[in-house]
Amino acid sequence: MEVLSPIFNDAIANKLIINNPCANIVVKRPNTKKIVLNASEKLVEVHNAINSEFKDDPFYYCLFMFALQGRRKSEILNMKWEDIDFINDVYVLPKTKSGFEQKFYLPKDIKEKLPLIETDNIYVFNSRKIKDKPIQNVRDQVNKLKKVLWSDFHMHYCRNIISSAMSEKGVEAIFQSGALGHNDPNTIKKYTSLDYVRGSKEASNIINETLKK
Repeated sequence: MEVLSPIFNDAIANKLIINNPCANIVVKRPNTKKIVLNASEKLVEVHNAINSEFKDDPFYYCLFMFALQGRRKSEILNMKWEDIDFINDVYVLPKTKSGFEQKFYLPKDIKEKLPLIETDNIYVFNSRKIKDKPIQNVRDQVNKLKKVLWSDFHMHYCRNIISSAMSEKGVEAIFQSGALGHNDPNTIKKYTSLDYVRGSKEASNIINETLKK
């Protein structure tokens, strides 16, 4: 429906057809969102585990802290140095699942650790064996976290945790969507654009506030 309806609308505009066959058709999607109970507690546990397991390894510390901020694995592994603005505390993801460029807030703890990653490669999380090629596998590092967290822990679960923690703190849904880089067509109809920088900054604030307790 998301693909066909705009095509039919273009066809109407160009007088190729009269009606949009997709008009007034509502598709009910199943709710597949994973609900995280006690998200604030889990956020602290994951943060502490990352800090403990990778305190002397800025490479994987930053990688997993980006995940806790709500970034997808593919977004993190394909991040380039040229897309990080250390002056304005933001970074850009030119290619996302949503299909367009997005800008996010760069948290202080990650900003301080990133320069410690010694590299002259294009990618921030570059392969340690092949120049200018991002790493592909973080299975061993995920397994390290599983041992101190939960057996079913995985990187994508961090997105559920930060989203649920933001919800627990009463953060508006529009900023939750921004933090996760969502591009919900239903939300776009109500708002001009999703504020990714504000949303990701709210996510960072939630992490800092939760850790202080």
